[in-house]
Amino acid sequence: MRRTPLRDVMLQAALAGLILLPLVLGFTGAGSFEEVYATTDPGAPTSRRALLFEALARSSWIGIGACAVALGIGIPVAWLLSRRKRSLMFLALCALPLALAPSVAVSGWLQWWAQWKEWTGVDRPEIASAFRQMPAGGMTGMGPLFSIPAVAIILGLGLWPIVAYELWPAFVRARGEAYEAALLAGSPLRAFFRVALPMSRGELAAGALLVFLLAASDFTVSSLLLIRSLPIEVHDYLAQGKTACAAWAALPLVALTAFAAVVLARVHANKTEYISEHTGGLRAAHVAARGRWSGAVLVLGLVLGFAVPLAGCFAGTLTGAGPWLRAFRTGVEPLTVSVRLAVAAAVVAVLLGALRIAVWPGMRTRPINGAALLLLVVPGSFLASGLLAFQLQSAETADAMGGAGQWLNQALPVGMLMACGYVLRFLYLPLRLADEGLRTLDPAMLEAAELAGQSRFAQGLGVALPQLWGHLLAAGALVFVLALGELPVSDKLAPPGAVPVSVWLFDEQHRGYTDAVFALSLLVGLAAAVGLLGAGCAGSALRKFGARRWEVLTGGKP
Repeated sequence: MRRTPLRDVMLQAALAGLILLPLVLGFTGAGSFEEVYATTDPGAPTSRRALLFEALARSSWIGIGACAVALGIGIPVAWLLSRRKRSLMFLALCALPLALAPSVAVSGWLQWWAQWKEWTGVDRPEIASAFRQMPAGGMTGMGPLFSIPAVAIILGLGLWPIVAYELWPAFVRARGEAYEAALLAGSPLRAFFRVALPMSRGELAAGALLVFLLAASDFTVSSLLLIRSLPIEVHDYLAQGKTACAAWAALPLVALTAFAAVVLARVHANKTEYISEHTGGLRAAHVAARGRWSGAVLVLGLVLGFAVPLAGCFAGTLTGAGPWLRAFRTGVEPLTVSVRLAVAAAVVAVLLGALRIAVWPGMRTRPINGAALLLLVVPGSFLASGLLAFQLQSAETADAMGGAGQWLNQALPVGMLMACGYVLRFLYLPLRLADEGLRTLDPAMLEAAELAGQSRFAQGLGVALPQLWGHLLAAGALVFVLALGELPVSDKLAPPGAVPVSVWLFDEQHRGYTDAVFALSLLVGLAAAVGLLGAGCAGSALRKFGARRWEVLTGGKP
């Protein structure tokens, strides 16, 4: 990509500041820094600061464990993806564990754990969690599933596709002349560890860092399995109406995320120079590796990350006391609300990704990408607190406007704030996939359009955007499935009378795992799978249509 002019850098920085405005507003609510990091607490034997850093330590251990699991599965899968050109349907299939909502995964694993207890004849404690009275150190005596390693494993089994998709293009580039020479001099395993993996260490670090941050900032699995992590501390402050306290409590994760954004920006900035220096070219090797072990790891990742939890939800539905239809009918309304909001968020995300391609087709957007990454990995309750503060200030401004302000409040659709929260939360996905798509374009195409007198906007709309609809469609599908299971934003921004499915399911899980809970978990998992695989089918059709259109225009194959 070309160097971004200073004027565009300043514009991107202004947009990044606008995107981060909700996080800044979160510090303006009730509460203070001293209240969160107080050294003494008259009502507790331990200081607030100590409790907060203990929660941060639990979150860090969860992130490290999830990162280890994701790397163990994601690296072999990425190597399998790099062996040959893969269809979009195959890529969508690999993303199924990422599409499964964390609350659904917990329901499935808890059902299998309960069944194992019954099969072995061991007394099973009640698995409904008393979340409001959860102690600082988590629950004890509940079994190995209610522990930090279990939380890390469940999150790692759901997040490993991030590592696979981050490493896959790097492995494709690494299978060049150096790798082919290493194959001639030794075994394929030696060539992989001595050549391919070192050449991809930047992308490996980026994928591992993303998994660590997403797992450390997870609220759903930690709360359902009764591990008091830092996002739960943030959520508790927000439940008390102390938005500033929630923002200050999330500050350690914000600092980690800012560091990650800088690291990822340097990784992507130096990618082209690093590849050119260490590979001497990008000629792909034509050696057909067997890859049987990587295929077995892929099957294992799909089974443990998607099939087993969903099968547990199905088993829980079958063993319920009531009829099937009643169990499924209970959560249809919350699921409908969430599907509508998730579709709206996906459409807006695709449009924003298209706008990014149209405005800056041959340039990087590092400030905006960094801001979007920060919104993705900070605790969702922190983002919700900022949006709530923005809503309160907007309401005060509307009241000061009189009749015009009241008309504006009535004209805004119900659930708009929550849909905006989804878009901000997952804005990084369309921006990231748009960047990856632009890197695959031939720069000569944009240069030819520029020489023909087309403006930058015309180049983006006429040259780049028609070839990148598949990337944007993939981003929209991911936003849809992730918004469907997003809990912290939904819990705090849900409008009156419209309960999202993630909030309904979360509340019912803390009361007890009934057949209605398992049935709704099954519905949510199937809806995510249908949305993701449907996007894969649509993307395949778009790719074939684009290939035929290219053949007509150029007289040759793309």
